[in-house]
Amino acid sequence: MLKPPWLGQDKVHGQPYRRRREVSASVSELMRQGNDAFSIGQMARAGELLGQAASLLKPDDPARLQLLPRLGSALARNGQLVRADAVLTEAITRALIRNDQGLAEHADVERALWRLWSDPASEDDARSTAQNALQVFAEQQDEVGLAKAWRLLHDAASSWDEGQEALERAVDHARRAGDRREEADCLWWVGVYFVFGPMHAEEAIARSEEFLSDAKYDGTVRAGFLGVLGVLCAMRGRFGEARENFARGVAILEELGIKLRVVTRQHFKADIELLANDPHAAERAMRWAYDRELDLGEKQDIPGTTNRLADALYRQGRYDEAEKWIQIGGGRGIRAVLAARRGEFENADKLAREAVAMMDHGQNLNGRGTAHIRLAEVLSMAGRSAEAIPAVNEAIQLYERKGNLASAQEARALLEKLTLVT
Repeated sequence: MLKPPWLGQDKVHGQPYRRRREVSASVSELMRQGNDAFSIGQMARAGELLGQAASLLKPDDPARLQLLPRLGSALARNGQLVRADAVLTEAITRALIRNDQGLAEHADVERALWRLWSDPASEDDARSTAQNALQVFAEQQDEVGLAKAWRLLHDAASSWDEGQEALERAVDHARRAGDRREEADCLWWVGVYFVFGPMHAEEAIARSEEFLSDAKYDGTVRAGFLGVLGVLCAMRGRFGEARENFARGVAILEELGIKLRVVTRQHFKADIELLANDPHAAERAMRWAYDRELDLGEKQDIPGTTNRLADALYRQGRYDEAEKWIQIGGGRGIRAVLAARRGEFENADKLAREAVAMMDHGQNLNGRGTAHIRLAEVLSMAGRSAEAIPAVNEAIQLYERKGNLASAQEARALLEKLTLVT
C-alpha cells in the first residue's frame, strides 16, 4: 500500500525522493481522472479516485483542499451522506484558516445542498447560506458559484412555484460559466418540473426528447429525462413505453454509481404504476425505496415515499396498513378517505378540503386533480354523491389541462358511478 508522501525522507538523492516524485505524479493522475469522471457524471469512479488522491496528500496541502468540495459532492451522490458532510465540513474549516472565502463558500453551499437530503429541517439554514454565498460570488464574478447558490435556493424553496425562478437563474449562470456538470444538475430539476408543472404532457414529452438528443455528453441528463419520459408517457396511457424509459434511466444511474438518485427516482416508478392501475408494483417500488432511504439516512423523500405507499395499499383495500404508513407521510388526501372509511365524515371532509386548498394555488395540475378526487370520494362515502360530482368534473378539467389521459379516464369512471346513484 502506498504511504502518504510526507512520511518519506526529504532527500535530493536516493529512493525516498524518487518515491515522492512518483507519488506526486500518481496523485496528479488520480485528480485528473477523478475530475474527468465527475464532469461526465461517473460519480462512483469520481468518489473513489478523488478519495485516493486526498488520502495521498498532506491534510493542509492546497491541492487537497481544492479537491475536497468535489469529493464531498461525489460521495453524497453515491449515497454516503454522512461521510460527504464530514469532508465538506473539513473543506470549510481549512478554507477559512487559509482565508479563502470563495472556496469556503463553495464548500458551504455544497454541504447545505446535501444536508437537505438528510435533514429537511435545515431549509432555513440553507436559504441563509445561499443568500450569503450569492453576495460573495457576485463580488468575485463567480458564475459557477452563483449557479450553485441559486440551485440551493431552489432546493430549499418551500414550494415548486417559489423554486422555479431560482432554478431558471441557476441554469442561466451555469451556461454562462460553461460548466456542464452544474448545468446537468440544474437540468435534472427542469425535467422534474415537466412532470409536476403545468406544461401539457405532449409538449413536455417533445421537449424531453430534445434534451435527450442533446445530452450525449452527460449520462445524468439522459437518465433524468428518461425517467421524466416514463411518467409523461404513463399519463398518456403508453404504459409499456413508460416502463421501458424508466428502466433505461435507472440503469444509467446504476452504471454511474449515483445511488441516491436510484433510490429517489423510485417515486416516478410508483407514479407510473399507479397511473397504470398496478398498485402492487407501486407498493414494491416504495417498500424498496423506503428501506434504502433508511440505510442512506435520506429523509427528504420519506414523506413522498410513504404517501405513495399508503396510496398503493389503499387501492388494494388494505386500509389498516395504509393507516400505518400515512402517519409517517401525513398526506391529507389519503388520511381523508381513510377517515371516511371509518365513518369519521366530519374530519374526513375537513382534511379533504384542506388538501384542496393547499393544492389549488399551485401549478401541479395532477396534484390538484387528485385532491379534488379525494374530496369527491369522501363526499360519496358520506352519502353526498350529488355534491361529489362538481369535484370530479374539476379534477377531469385539471387532468385534461395537463394531458393526463390515464387519470382523466379513471375520473370519468368515478363520475359515471356517481351519476348512477344520484
